[in-house]
Amino acid sequence: MRKKYVGIFCGGNSIESEYSLRSAARIKEILQAQGHESVIIDIADTKNMLAKVAAHKMDLAYLVMYGVPGQEGSVHGLLELCGIKYTGSDLTACAIIKDKIFTKLTAKALGLNTPRYAQISKTEVSDIKTLKRKVSSIGGFPAVVKPVRCGGLSKGISIVKSIRELAPAVREAFRYDRRVMIEEHIAGDEITVCVLERGGNLNILPYVGIKYGGDAGFSTYKDKVAGKRILEIPAKLEFPRVKRAVDDACRTICKTLECKDYVYLDFIIRKTTPYLIEMGAVPGFLPSSNLPQAAANAGIPLSKIVSSVLRASRK
Repeated sequence: MRKKYVGIFCGGNSIESEYSLRSAARIKEILQAQGHESVIIDIADTKNMLAKVAAHKMDLAYLVMYGVPGQEGSVHGLLELCGIKYTGSDLTACAIIKDKIFTKLTAKALGLNTPRYAQISKTEVSDIKTLKRKVSSIGGFPAVVKPVRCGGLSKGISIVKSIRELAPAVREAFRYDRRVMIEEHIAGDEITVCVLERGGNLNILPYVGIKYGGDAGFSTYKDKVAGKRILEIPAKLEFPRVKRAVDDACRTICKTLECKDYVYLDFIIRKTTPYLIEMGAVPGFLPSSNLPQAAANAGIPLSKIVSSVLRASRK
């Protein structure tokens, strides 16, 4: 493969920027080991980012951005205007995937199971009658409060068990996003499914089973930062038909969105029914991240994934 000059886009001003910079450093190490030249481009400083885009004649932009702005397609649009190829899914897919409601609407249109939800506006936070009605529409308590696009690393997410807990949780979520939703709480086993794409073919990696080290009922920001998640790879599913259903759901939505290079999907399995919770267009690349661990379990080193992504860069 011809040696490439790669711009690694990362950082930003979201709460996930530090994680992004660490993942970018890992990608830079791999590129260097493979003989490629690269430059780190932090999207936090827009003027500096544009100056670097203009100054460096890149063969490819390697996108390692998490959060908003960046992961939702804004940088993708800039790169397309500049005629620069980039890794991962395109602008449209990333915009849909980063928006939890758009992802749900897509899943429902495809006949996939996803928890019921209701969006809450800022004017409704103090309207107890409206809050009760919306909680009732998704099946009652317990319910999950989430930012729709922003947040990341579980920031702004709460599981609430009563109307008394709901308004404070919604206000907390609004600290991270201008759009907030409440979601039906699905009790069950949580798995993350990492998918590699090559030439339109999807390779579903061993499932990552996730257990929690805390008492919140989900993997909180503190749990993730402190490494308290307990991962089981491959996750053990009791019934073969559940795996078939999960695989089918992954293939259906990934092909519909035309996902490229890699993507991950979070599911909760209730009894024998998988519910799609959300998706991610840009995985983590640290040794503790789900994609490298799932790939390693399948005998695929991260360096091989990176070289394959570079070889396939065709946008």
